[in-house]
Amino acid sequence: MAPPAQWHLEPAEVVARSVGRDLVDRLHQERPRVGRPDDPEAVHDFRVALRRLRSWVRSFSVELAETVTPKLRRQLRRLADATGERRDLEVQHAWITLQIDVLNRRQHVGARWLLNRLEHRMRDADAHLHAALDKRYDHTHAVLVSALPESNSGLSDAAGPSAGAAVRRKVVALTHELESHLLEIRQIRDQDEAHSARIVAKRLRYLLEPFSGRIEGTPAAIQHLKSLQDALGELHDAQVFAGALKEALEVAVSDHLRRVSKQLLAWSDKVGDGKNTGDVRAGLLVLARLLHDRGERAFAVVQQDWLGGKAEPFLKEMRALAEAADPLGSEDVEIERKFLLSALPPEALIAPWHQIDQGWLPGTRLMERLRHVRSDTGDQWLRTVKLGSGRKRIEVEEETTREIYDHLWPLTIGQRVTKRRYRVDDGAFAWEIDQFQDRDLVLAEVELPTETTIVEPPAWLAPYVVREVTDDPAYLNRNLAT
Repeated sequence: MAPPAQWHLEPAEVVARSVGRDLVDRLHQERPRVGRPDDPEAVHDFRVALRRLRSWVRSFSVELAETVTPKLRRQLRRLADATGERRDLEVQHAWITLQIDVLNRRQHVGARWLLNRLEHRMRDADAHLHAALDKRYDHTHAVLVSALPESNSGLSDAAGPSAGAAVRRKVVALTHELESHLLEIRQIRDQDEAHSARIVAKRLRYLLEPFSGRIEGTPAAIQHLKSLQDALGELHDAQVFAGALKEALEVAVSDHLRRVSKQLLAWSDKVGDGKNTGDVRAGLLVLARLLHDRGERAFAVVQQDWLGGKAEPFLKEMRALAEAADPLGSEDVEIERKFLLSALPPEALIAPWHQIDQGWLPGTRLMERLRHVRSDTGDQWLRTVKLGSGRKRIEVEEETTREIYDHLWPLTIGQRVTKRRYRVDDGAFAWEIDQFQDRDLVLAEVELPTETTIVEPPAWLAPYVVREVTDDPAYLNRNLAT
């Protein structure tokens, strides 16, 4: 389902759900092909469809948090992991097969030995993949269909940023992340940085594809991202295979030494007859040289087209595209009102809640917040920057990993708060009640779609309201941190 013509004006949650459901349906169309012996591209196509879906729900994790839970995302990750090894082995097998013509008869022994080794692992990977699909796919698909229904009834008046503002924010964040990773790639040994850049390029491409033709510049940007993804993918394949080939060489050397010892010391025991099936090392060493050259060529392409400032025109193009996604300049605006309460209302005690630990990194004008959210559906780690004060503020937020959170969290010492947040739905609005765990303080917040929206505390909340503190800086979480 393509986003509507005026998609940028729609609530971000509506567009996120619509496109997400379309990606679920595409994945389900690919599922029956997996396992057909006459369909060699089936696993690849299923894996790509799964990657697109995972990338989308990750990009819109905040907008889809109510339905696409961390548990559901973990289930998708397990399915993706099951497809990964099979596809890598398939790519390696195809590459070795292409090299057969450049090997002499003696070297063929090593290539055939390695092909047999890969085929054995491919059979194991196939069995693992089919077991994972049989065990998890149907249930995961059913949960996804429930989490991303075809109808978005009831969401047309959803609060929060517009889809245009959300896409602009995500494109800006991913472009900045891509730039950072590209700057860290200086030599072919920088495998982690190159892999991270490749993953971010994929996420950007998958984010933009549903909007191709809807946002000015998307077709060209998608093509550039695909070129970067292909260049980094060729490098990644060579680097991954290098590890596998190194392992194979070590096994081959060990096997050769074992045969030699049996031949020289056959009279010392009764182990084997020392039969030599051929030395595979020569073929493996030739393959290693060919793979080395492949990796060097791949890195040369990346270096020529994307490193040392070469990516700057494209990055500039991406920033312009981000602005085009939000033609009204609505920004990442958070519009809310905040109230000081005398106690926790009884309605909150029966409402869903989650635990929040948050802290702020050192900064003066730019103050970044880290947040760890714990609920019965799992854990979530977020990075957020807010600018401004009062009722209307700019907010840029994205999900991060536990590893990054754990690395940065020590920097927030002395600037932290802990609270339990209850969510009480009341008509078109959702009231969030924060009960702070480190002090006697209860606050209520409500997010509004526009500055002119009129809302008053409902009957269940009004008796507990002491006063409105929307414009009181003393009640900003940042100023409450200790």
